[in-house]
Amino acid sequence: RPLCLFIDNYEYLAEAESGLKDWLFSDLLSRLAAATPYAVLIVTCGWTWPADAAIRPFTLCNQLDDFDLEQVQDYLERQGLFSHTSTATGPQALASAFFALTRGHPLVLGLAVTYFKQLGERERTAHHLLQKKPLVDERARVEFLEERLLQRLPEPHRTLLEQGPILRFVEQGTLQALLTASGDPSWRGGVLDDRAYSHFLGYPFIQQAEGSAYRPTQVRYCFHELVRQVRLAALRQHHPQTKERLHRTVVEYYEHFG
Repeated sequence: RPLCLFIDNYEYLAEAESGLKDWLFSDLLSRLAAATPYAVLIVTCGWTWPADAAIRPFTLCNQLDDFDLEQVQDYLERQGLFSHTSTATGPQALASAFFALTRGHPLVLGLAVTYFKQLGERERTAHHLLQKKPLVDERARVEFLEERLLQRLPEPHRTLLEQGPILRFVEQGTLQALLTASGDPSWRGGVLDDRAYSHFLGYPFIQQAEGSAYRPTQVRYCFHELVRQVRLAALRQHHPQTKERLHRTVVEYYEHFG
């Protein structure tokens, strides 16, 4: 049997600036493959994959499309979208538009349904979902839908989606601190109450995280990793001062408990 090495969340390794990726493939694994009498199989899992020229001839890339068109149509029906859609769009046309946009990826599909539900009745058409420029991968589709959700979500959920991904875990008090620091005049709620917080946890871009080693039964929530990556990249590129201010706010929030 081959020696199999599995690398999860490969995008973190690919983005490392320390040369770790080059050392792994060019030095360590090449020597390992030459030294062992067994075959060496390396499996990477993530939103990117190795593109090194030296290993390209030996690389097989598979991109998973989780749901087919029939399953997407069944999901939309369960979500009640067909009964709240413009009469100009039939179920099959709508399901085809959702599938073309999401390629059946569960996270992207959930984001698309959430976005679609924010539209007015006349806007809920298959034509409204179809886009002129191609979306090449899941990251591009998530980025596309996130930007549209930020234009449609009610407050405080819009601000939480925009700024909350700087947090590793979603916690009511920390989210409240971010909202207070944002100073957004469009949100007049004052306090992130239990109902608003519970509603926010129900969005598809939030997922339940594993408990810590000390509290394995503790329920913790976090942003979906791909959503977090896209939002952090947007903050770094377009709003670096806001990102720095939010980090400072979180530090001050946790220092209060220290």
